[in-house]
Amino acid sequence: MTLEFGLSYTIINVKSGTALDLDDNNNKYVVGFPIDGNTNQQWILEDAGDGFVRIKNLNGVGKYLCIDGNAKDGAPAICSAHQQTWRIIPESGDPDHLRISFSGINWVIDLANGQSAPDTYVQIWESQGSADNQVWIFKHLKV
Repeated sequence: MTLEFGLSYTIINVKSGTALDLDDNNNKYVVGFPIDGNTNQQWILEDAGDGFVRIKNLNGVGKYLCIDGNAKDGAPAICSAHQQTWRIIPESGDPDHLRISFSGINWVIDLANGQSAPDTYVQIWESQGSADNQVWIFKHLKV
């Protein structure tokens, strides 16, 4: 899949079918939530250079996908003004299945504990080759 900068995407987890969602209860934490089409589930890719992207939430004015605290297994995904960079890595068996890698190292966006229930917190975790809770589909929103 070819992703384009400046377009809006819903980012859907392969395992759960839930979307990356800026939790509107606190407007900070990112959770997996059933697709509802709201702007807190819409993400815009920005070019950060050298193959990296910034992932901006459409609802959280000026808020980008980043992590809370130091990079480590279990660090929560949040939205803040910090413009964290990510690398989008296609799976070898299916180019539409993508991993979102923290600054291009071996930590990726992950549904906590492999859970697929609504409101499951999103975190970074070391990439686990076949773990579908770490694989995402970017669905372009045509307006």
